[in-house]
Amino acid sequence: MARVRCTCGVLLSLPPGILYTVRCPRCYATIVCPQTQQLSPISTNGKKRAVLIGISSQGQPNSVRRSGFNVWLMNRFLVYFLGFPRESVVVLTDASKVLTKQDILSAFRWLMEGCQPEHSLVFFYSGWSLGSLCPVNEINDAIVKPLPRSQTPCHH
Repeated sequence: MARVRCTCGVLLSLPPGILYTVRCPRCYATIVCPQTQQLSPISTNGKKRAVLIGISSQGQPNSVRRSGFNVWLMNRFLVYFLGFPRESVVVLTDASKVLTKQDILSAFRWLMEGCQPEHSLVFFYSGWSLGSLCPVNEINDAIVKPLPRSQTPCHH
């Protein structure tokens, strides 16, 4: 694991070859990191789709302020390292508007539309409050139950 020191003195640990930039949690400076290892794109013949959601809970105590940045990093990872077409990645953040349950469920429907066993599907969430906005049983109904029997959901 690579380490980079910010100008404010914080030592940051970085997974090799994944990040080009990182934001310091103390001073919020953006640090450009040397790329140490190139990851090869996944090889799959199927369609690739992703839904990335970041909810910052701004104005709340203990808010998660880096949700949008986490979504941005995941978007770059999927597009540049795993070969997802840009148009196949839907990004929803509360930076520009308040996200609704309908926004999220619509994104889930788009993700699952025409799903086949050879497809690669990604759902990524960063932040708090998804369970109150969209209960777990509705998430399960929207993106787990529609999977073809030959696919297995992977939760990380």
